[in-house]
Formats: sequence, C-alpha cells, structure tokens
Amino acid sequence: MINIERAEFQKTIVKMVVEDLVPLSFFSTSDGYKTIAEPIARQLGVSLQRDAVRALVIAKAKAAKDQLKDILCNKAVFLKMDGATRQHTSFVAVSRCKKRVLGILAISNLQTSEIY
Repeated sequence: MINIERAEFQKTIVKMVVEDLVPLSFFSTSDGYKTIAEPIARQLGVSLQRDAVRALVIAKAKAAKDQLKDILCNKAVFLKMDGATRQHTSFVAVSRCKKRVLGILAISNLQTSEIY
C-alpha cells in the first residue's frame, strides 16, 4: 500500500510541471502514468485532467507569490534580470540587499530591446 497525503501528491505534480517541464497534457494522456497514478489520484480526490493540473499550478504559483510579497513588504529589495528563458518566459530573480535569492517570478509578457 502506498501512503501519500493529498498535499504531497499535488506538490509532486506541480514540481513535475515547474521543475521537470512535463507538459500539462502528460497527466491525462500518458497511459503508463495514468495506470500508476490514476488510482492514487482518485483515492485522494485529485484530478489529472489538463485544466485541473493547470489550475493547481497557477494556484500554487499565486500562493508562492503572495508569500514572497508578505516576506518582502517594507524591505529593501532590488530586482535582477536573470539570463534564463524557459518556454518563452523570462525570469526575474528577487533578491534582498544581502544578495540572497528569495524567489523567482515569471514575467508573463516578453519584451525585447535593442542596444545601440
């Protein structure tokens, strides 16, 4: 018997999407994955459909963003543009003055500029 909590299962799904770049459709279209994960998901009440996985990832990102806002409220910070781009998304690292990275925020629109 596998013993996993609902929150841990959801955290693992988010990690697969965010860190491992697994496509959202994978969870509902991969027959091998569904054979293993669907009984667990059903028991925990977690949907593996694309829209449900997308909503889960967005909700976790919003929660992390709100937590980061609370931590940084009324504190001196500076923004540093990271050179990394993943799946047509640029990333901004939010750092304290001590130069310790606290989190990464995705920028939803792409901007380019030319340097003369």
